[in-house]
Amino acid sequence: MQVLSCASKRLLAGMAFVIPSLAFGQENPSWTLSSPGQIVAGELVTLKVTGLWRNSCVPRNATLSGSGFRRVLTLGVLPSEISCSQALTPYSVDTAVRFEDRNNEDVGTVHVAIVSSEGEWLGEQDLTVQGPSSSSAKISAFNVDGAWYFPETSGSGLTLSHDKTGKVDSVWGFWTNYGPTGSPQWYLFQDAKWESPTRLVGKINRLASEPFGCTRQFPNPDCDFAPRSSVASSQVGDFEIEFESSSSAVLIMRQGDMRAAPVPLTKLD
Repeated sequence: MQVLSCASKRLLAGMAFVIPSLAFGQENPSWTLSSPGQIVAGELVTLKVTGLWRNSCVPRNATLSGSGFRRVLTLGVLPSEISCSQALTPYSVDTAVRFEDRNNEDVGTVHVAIVSSEGEWLGEQDLTVQGPSSSSAKISAFNVDGAWYFPETSGSGLTLSHDKTGKVDSVWGFWTNYGPTGSPQWYLFQDAKWESPTRLVGKINRLASEPFGCTRQFPNPDCDFAPRSSVASSQVGDFEIEFESSSSAVLIMRQGDMRAAPVPLTKLD
């Protein structure tokens, strides 16, 4: 299949499905996107699938079927009764697809189940489809849900809650650290939006609460661990997070004209 190279026919090369020989069909394959690194609704793209197959009867073609945010990618292989040498064999197959842009019906996170033409389930992955115009809301390139921390410090970190399903792509989080007196401080990251598939921006609100259930007893387990409601919330700045990958990011916080030093973050596994 000829690779389509013009601007309206983007190439997504190197979408590699790595299939282990001893756990074939038991571990999810994976893929990566090379330049331009994104799919745009309405544009013809070529999905290039490469990897190692469990024997010499490698996939001959790949077909993406279905509609909306759930698709099936079928790797065409020879029937099981055909004699095949039992050796790991590299393969590469292409398929040209177009995600519709009628009313942005395909813009969002498309979940893809990967199967063989013999009905064997191989894994599942997500594709991110961006809107057809520069003014379209951006969809995140990564799922960033989870805990993030700065490896060189302790006692502070960022927790993000990310809902990335279909048309939905919403993020909020909270940053915890310590004030000059050693008291814990909580900051809510909200009103977040994606300026690009890798850049998240939003507002920072500082939360304050009052302890309850405390006595003169030491220690005070009720005081230390009882849940507390926020009694005050005030906007104190803005944030920007640039995600370099699904496990690496840089956080920048601003207050007025003041910009804090960039904080490198690593996702906690």
